[in-house]
Amino acid sequence: MSPAQAHKLLWMDGEIEFLRAHVAFLESKGFAVEKTTSLSGALDSLKNCPYDLVLLDEQTLGKEGASTVSRIRAACRARVPLLLVTKNDEERAATSNWGKDMDGFVGKPVNPRQLLVACRTALLARADRTDAATSAYVRSRQEIKSELLAAPSPAKWEKIHFKISKWDLEMAASTDSALQETHRVHKRDLARRFLSYVEDHYAGWVGRQGGNPDLHTQTVSRKLLPLLQRKVPAALVVLSGLRFDQWIAIQKQAEAWFRVENAAAWALLPTEAHFCRAALFSGSLPRDVSLDHPTLWQRMGLAEEEIACQRELLKIQLRKLKVDLEDPRFIHVRNLADCAALPRALEAKADASLIVVVVEFLDLIRPAGAETGSQPPETGGGEAEIRAAAASTFQRSGLADALRVLALMGRSVVVTADHGAVRADTPAEVFCQEEQSSHPRVKIGPNISCDERQALFVEAPERYGLPAESAETAYAIAKGRFYFVYPNKFQYFVTPYKDQMVSGGISLEEIIVPLATLTPKAPAPPKA
Repeated sequence: MSPAQAHKLLWMDGEIEFLRAHVAFLESKGFAVEKTTSLSGALDSLKNCPYDLVLLDEQTLGKEGASTVSRIRAACRARVPLLLVTKNDEERAATSNWGKDMDGFVGKPVNPRQLLVACRTALLARADRTDAATSAYVRSRQEIKSELLAAPSPAKWEKIHFKISKWDLEMAASTDSALQETHRVHKRDLARRFLSYVEDHYAGWVGRQGGNPDLHTQTVSRKLLPLLQRKVPAALVVLSGLRFDQWIAIQKQAEAWFRVENAAAWALLPTEAHFCRAALFSGSLPRDVSLDHPTLWQRMGLAEEEIACQRELLKIQLRKLKVDLEDPRFIHVRNLADCAALPRALEAKADASLIVVVVEFLDLIRPAGAETGSQPPETGGGEAEIRAAAASTFQRSGLADALRVLALMGRSVVVTADHGAVRADTPAEVFCQEEQSSHPRVKIGPNISCDERQALFVEAPERYGLPAESAETAYAIAKGRFYFVYPNKFQYFVTPYKDQMVSGGISLEEIIVPLATLTPKAPAPPKA
């Protein structure tokens, strides 16, 4: 951007000389920054020159903040966005006497990326744009910020995640690099807030202390049970690793045959298939499954026993729910060949009251070579490419045809994921015996050590609803986009997992997963 086109920014801070690096960063991003250390200097500058944006340090404003802000507003030639640079948290700043008149907030110590996003967002909100997507994004972002300033709740986080997932699709089609960067930083901030929220509340949720989200332990009783009680032919489709943004991209395929009602479920920690499926099919916490059905719990860890054990756990749960039902029919879809055979397999089970389909969906959409680590995927495009692969795989593999078959059967279908997935990009060192767990996002056993900024360290598994083989059993569950590596084999583990879609950890994408009820649009054709 040329100097004539640069956005003019006035920054008032009594210690502005200590912020020279941040000023230089803004200038490198297309801003023309004028500095002042006092209120009088700011007022003089505003009277003499039009600015696009003004940054005001809270401490420099002084005790008469509200009246000072009014004087600054009066000195501006037009309605100029004002950003408050504050050491207080945003909620406290926003509810202060002068904070209500601000157009945004920048935390101190100043983070350059957050500063840039705050400036760009304020300018986008001010601009009289014809781009409907840009205007809508600014409004959506402000709505999300307002929701988080109030007391967050599981329902609010579900709403936020659904909004952000929809915007992921919009940003993939956008050519506005500034808006895309704003979205990326906004997601990073939400990811940080969600991590704190889960860490603060998860033990209480599994301890049933109130305010619980709809954990996957409730999914069968919440969504499947009403169908079975009404004697409606039903199917439960579990797409392992499916994320909300991927489901939004896939949903249109389902809408050709079904009316779709979207909701959300919360996967349990760790967000790994063994634990999450045990909770989903049993309706109990993994800790309780391991105590009440120890043989089933151990057998579930064996690939050849997994589906049989899941069926047995579901039968136990249905008996507890007083559902009189013959054995649910299970189909395990592990690869593309199984996908192609799925429509016929469903037709062969047409007389069953309940069909359960478990699809290793994350494995299906991983790039070639990803499972062995011999060929890491290209980083360009990233999650947008994987999202496109998810929609394409669903359409071409036989999964979309399977939905059509279920619709023609007149079956109502509950679609969900055992857990979501995240694109891991940052290695985190963990110290433990390698044979304890090969999972890149979860380590279980005695004598585990890790950086608790990078992982949730669980020393008392029972408080988190988790099994413990001994008193020394602990869990390390990776946060955000971290994945575990062993210090003595750092490069050996970095190569196969970097930039892969993986699960097992704590992130918005892994924990809050789609839970959709699909009702056939047309009644089933009469039987011959």
